[in-house]
Formats: sequence, C-alpha cells, structure tokens
Amino acid sequence: MRIPISMLLCILVLPWGAQQAHAQTKNLLRSGDFETESTQNPPPGWVMWGAEQSKDPQNYTRDKSTFHSGAASLRIHHPANTSGYIVTSVRENALPTKKGVTYEISFWAKADKPGMALFQVQGFGSIEPLADYSSPLTRNIQVGTEWHKFTFQVTESLDFFADAARYLMLAFSAVATGSNELERTLWIDDVMVEEKPSPTPGFTLLNPATVEYNKVQHRLTPGNALNITVDAKRRLHPTVRAASAVSWHRVQGYMNLPYDRQGQYKLTPELETSIRAMHLPHTRFYGLGDEPFSLEDTLDKAAYTLDHTGIPQDGTVLELEEQGAQRRLAPQVWARGVQHSLNKGYRFRYWEVANEPWIHRGDHEVAFPTPEDYIAHVKEVGAAIHKVQPKALIGLGVEPKDLRWGNQVIKQAAGHYDFVAGHWYSFIDPIKNPFEMVTAGENYLILDQMSRFNALLKAYNPGRDVYQYDTEWSLHSSAAGSVLSTRQNGNIVGSMHRAVRLIYYLREDIVRGASAWEMFSGLGSWNSLGVLSPDSDKKTMLYWTHRTINEHLGDWVLDIQGTTPYYQPSPGTNGLAGPLAPAIVMLSRDAMTVTAIVANASWSQSVPCTLRVNNFKVRRASGIKLSHDDPNAPPLLERKEDFVSAFPVVLNGSQLTCTIPPHSIVFFTLER
Repeated sequence: MRIPISMLLCILVLPWGAQQAHAQTKNLLRSGDFETESTQNPPPGWVMWGAEQSKDPQNYTRDKSTFHSGAASLRIHHPANTSGYIVTSVRENALPTKKGVTYEISFWAKADKPGMALFQVQGFGSIEPLADYSSPLTRNIQVGTEWHKFTFQVTESLDFFADAARYLMLAFSAVATGSNELERTLWIDDVMVEEKPSPTPGFTLLNPATVEYNKVQHRLTPGNALNITVDAKRRLHPTVRAASAVSWHRVQGYMNLPYDRQGQYKLTPELETSIRAMHLPHTRFYGLGDEPFSLEDTLDKAAYTLDHTGIPQDGTVLELEEQGAQRRLAPQVWARGVQHSLNKGYRFRYWEVANEPWIHRGDHEVAFPTPEDYIAHVKEVGAAIHKVQPKALIGLGVEPKDLRWGNQVIKQAAGHYDFVAGHWYSFIDPIKNPFEMVTAGENYLILDQMSRFNALLKAYNPGRDVYQYDTEWSLHSSAAGSVLSTRQNGNIVGSMHRAVRLIYYLREDIVRGASAWEMFSGLGSWNSLGVLSPDSDKKTMLYWTHRTINEHLGDWVLDIQGTTPYYQPSPGTNGLAGPLAPAIVMLSRDAMTVTAIVANASWSQSVPCTLRVNNFKVRRASGIKLSHDDPNAPPLLERKEDFVSAFPVVLNGSQLTCTIPPHSIVFFTLER
C-alpha cells in the first residue's frame, strides 16, 4: 500500500502525542462536518422530522457563508408557529449501540439571535420498521450569536439499554421545547460522536423492561356484562384509604390560600365545610421553607389548616424546599423544622425531600444539576431528620421514566428513603384520543409502569419496606393549549380517568398512599385541575368525584370474581387492554355494610350489571351515579344535579341488578 506524500508529510509534522490522539479519535457519525459538496437539502445523512406541514427543505441547508471550521455548516431555520426539526438519518447514518460504553456527543452552535434551542438523543429498537422510540437525552441549550461548543454524554445502562435502544439518532431544533411560536436560525458544525469507556465501570441498572414484576390484577375476566360475585367473608386486605387524598399547593399559594402574604387565614367556614366533607385521609404541602413567614410559623399554619379542615396530620406529606427545585435547604434547616414540629406536638412524619428535583427549567439556577447531587442531599437531610425524629419517613422525588432521575436515584439512595413520589401524571391528549383510551387504556399502561417500578424498589431495597406514596397525579394534558385551559382534565373525562385509577389504587397493592393534584382553582384564571373554587359556591366534577368515592370507602377489600367487558386499544397505540368497567367491592369494619364502585369507561356502551354478595343478607340497597354528557363541558357545575343523581337498582335477595350507563361512575350501598 502506497501512502501519499502529502499524508506522510502531515504525519511527520505532527507531534507524537497529537498523532496518537488523531489516530484514536473516530467520529461514529458520518457527515458531521458538512464538508461534502452537495446540492441536496437537507445534506446527506440528515433528514427532516416532525410535522409533515413543517418539512420545508429550504429550512435545512448546507451554508458556505457561515461555519466554525472547514468550508460549511448546517443552517437550521425555524419559521414562527411551525414544528419541524432535523435529525441524523437512522437508515443512512445509523449509530448502533454497545453495552457498557459511553457516547460523547459534541458540536458547535450559534444563532442569529440569543435564546434557547433544543438538542436530543433519541433511541430506536429497530430501523425497519422504525420502532420502540425513547429519549436518552433531551436538553434545551442556550445559544448566542458567537460559536460555542456543547458536549454531552449518554452512557449505556445509565441513560439507555442497548437491548432496547439499539440505534441512536441526534435531533436539533432552533427553538426550545414549547417555543414553536418563535422564529430563529441556528447553525451547527463539527458534530462528533465518540465512543468512550463508561465513567462508572461495573455499575449497571436493572432494566425495567426485563425485570420480573407482579402484573396489575384486573380480577375480572372478559365478558359481555359485568357479573360480580363476592363473599363477605373473603377479605383480601384493608382498603388503601390513603390513596384517596388531594394535594394542597402551598401554605401561601398562588391563590393566597389558605393564607395570604400577610399571614391572614383566608379559608371561609363554607370552604372548610366543603373540604371536611371530602373525608381526605391526608394531603401534601410543598415549599414550606420558602414562604414569606419563618419555617416555624409556616409549619404552625399548615397544622392549623389541617385541624380546621378535618385532614389528619399523620399521613400528610410536607416538603420544605423551593417548589421549582432551584434552591436547596441545608440539612440543619430541615432538622430545625422537624424539631419544631415535635416540640409543638404535631403528628407530621412524612418528609419529602425536594419537589420534582429532576426538572431543569431553561437557564434558571437549579439546586440539583445531577442525580448525584440530589442523592447526596437526600442522604444528608435524612440523617439530620432522623437525629431528631428517628421514626420519620423520608420521601424521594423521582421521575420514574428517566433512567438517571428514576432508576439510578432509587438504587444509589437505597437505604436512605422510605417512600417514593413519582408524580404519575397522564399527559395523553384527551381530545384526539378515544374516551376509552384516556380513561381505561392509558390508566392500565401507567399502572403497569408503576408495578414495574415497584419491582425495582423491592430489588434495590432488600429487606426494607419501601413503597410508593405519590404526592401528585392527575390527567394533565395541554391539548387545548395549556394544562389549565384543557377542560377535559377536570370535567367528565378527567373525573372518569381519576375514578378508574382510584379503583386500582384503593384495591391493589400499587401505592401505599397518593394525593391527586390539586385543591383550588379561581374563576379569574380557571385551572381545570382545581377541585374547589374559593370564589364560588359552585362545585366541580372533580370535587364530587373525590368526595363521593371517599364517602363510599369500606375498610376491607373483598375478593371479586366474574366478568366485565374489556377495552382493547387499537394496534400501534400505547394503551393496554383491561376492563371497560372496573370495580371495587368493600366491607365496613363492623361488617354491616358493603359498598361498591364501578366506572364505565365507555363513552357509548351501557353495561348490564349483576352484583351478588354471599354470606351477607341484604336488607336495603341504594345507588348514586356521577355522569355528564358533554366531554367539552367546563369542570365547574351550575348545579350538583347536573352531575350527581340517585341511581335505581333492583334487589332480589342478596343479588343486585342494574345497567351501568355509558361514561358514568356508579356507587352501590348494601346494608345488612
């Protein structure tokens, strides 16, 4: 083999160290320097992605007038109110993955005006067909008018698993997530992907997709009708009453409730009565150490609020740090707050360390830049709390679907926490998706993910009683432009979503406790997630949903057997199959009352229902129905009767029969 003289001269003039570095540097990505002459738009190895109407080749061009090195760069133009972006072609520019290695991605970028752009690493399980999408890395990056180098790393078994994400793809957008209304031009150059040794050799995470776990028990098998048989003597376990809570915001929240900034208690007797009628088992406050009052005063105010609304202190979760996870409190401050609570005789013992610590909000300061920062903080805070309250329960904030902020955190913090708050929101679009998918299929997918996560908790904490105590959850869609304006989050759609979820939370061993988001919303800027409105005597559908469920809770879950119609999601969708009309049947502590909750998650199909109770002589039976026929209705009801009504049942001995109407939640009470 003959070596060209020009190449030989280059080798000779390079110092030996530089020759070695040059020889070892290998860019796994083709066409990352944009030096190949081409008239193709986008350049070879790159393809347009996103909405079809936003795929304009003239927005993704090789630019010879602007470059970091060489003779050209890639120009990415984002017109206002579009949603297109560019990616490396998996089919032509594949980045196959290996186990136990790190991929370092670097690139240079500049923009026509300063602002936030978006960089992503996306993973795919297969190329033909392109399937099993995941996002090992998503970052909004601050770009300016001068060239700046960005470097990121993704590590196999920490950020993704090679047997699931077999190929990686890079994605660039000239605007940040949620900023499609902006116009900006971004240039990138010298994009490089290098294979590096893992920074944590030997450290691996369990793959949630392959771990053995207890699958969600649906109890009922597929059938044409809801036919249930229970035996009053066959008790499964106590009802998970702590799952039926509703979360507060803060002591001095954005609505100046329950206290305003001057420290005045603002709950009216009417509001106190409405909250007390919900029979909440607990609630959750966050940001107690970031209020306009002292920490001690804020704790006093939280205790006063709970006592005046009938919510137990024991079981209520308190989080002290700034709600946006931008600042942290010193361990001794946490200990001071806990000591004050003990001195005052309060019964608080659930302490959640930081609210959503994984969230990085653009260019804001963050308290926990890495999971390791948060893990160290949890260990220090937990140790400080236990010195003053040995039986305190320490809560961990995790993002379960993120390997580093979920899987890694629960592994490396094992032994230093007692409960985990995963905030299992559903972000499904309730306008574009079928009602049955939003209320049933999506819930069954989330419940399955929660069950897998329970298996990880158990595996990482052998011999310890560690559990999920979720402090925020709801249908949380922005389909109408924002979460707050999406009526479906709080009307019959959101109510049915919550009812199906709560049937499983109350019946199965998935969570030890949970509190849905959130207590209040104001008429001036309506928040579809609000349960109560402080400036109206009207109630929301969510209020009556939570209240009626709690009014019908028994003390023991009874084993149910029988059939129910099943929902089968369409091929290619993410939901899971399961009961179209799930149910829970409970027995009171004195064994004198049986209650049942059934949620018909079909929008149009009525479900014939038979409930037979053995070893229980029924004297009287009654029913209540919650339903509304407008999926676009505002959550706030003009009249209670527009949502809540009596429901007729036929009683024959110990057998109850009826027909469950579509999109309705039905409650039965059987008295001995």
